[in-house]
Amino acid sequence: MVFPRPGFQRIVEKGALPIFRGNLMELQHILPEAAVLPKLAATTKGEVLAELVAPLLPLRPELRLEDALAVLREREALGSTAVGEGVAIPHGKIRTLRTPALAMGRSEAGVPFDAPDGQVCTLFFLLLLPPNEAGLHLRLLAQLARRAKDPFFRAEALMAAGRTQLWRLMVTP
Repeated sequence: MVFPRPGFQRIVEKGALPIFRGNLMELQHILPEAAVLPKLAATTKGEVLAELVAPLLPLRPELRLEDALAVLREREALGSTAVGEGVAIPHGKIRTLRTPALAMGRSEAGVPFDAPDGQVCTLFFLLLLPPNEAGLHLRLLAQLARRAKDPFFRAEALMAAGRTQLWRLMVTP
């Protein structure tokens, strides 16, 4: 097996990481379809964070709502995780996680998220990672940011008919 970076063999052998294809993590291993929310009800940043963490809780028993929200709020206090063009990628490291967890949400009305371009955000990718995985953290953020910056991806995500179509769009390389 070929590993994208030194040290990955040790991590993969311990069963700590999902499968990689080249340098890209196959997102279906960290994004359960149940964690794709095509109609967010949230109207504030805090509500978005809570709504996106909620579907991960029954799937990831090591994750606690209070811990996740505290980490995400702390990260948002450093600076908004909105990247512009209607997209935000809230993220943080959770000490109890062994593998990354991803949730996705779409807001029809949009939510103010302190974006650099001043636009409300309509697409959200919430990423929670284990600590001590800086390289993995950066690669996943870059992978999500590339999708977020792709105008065709954003248009398809906004037009997707529902959860399954949105999930398929996300997990298809």
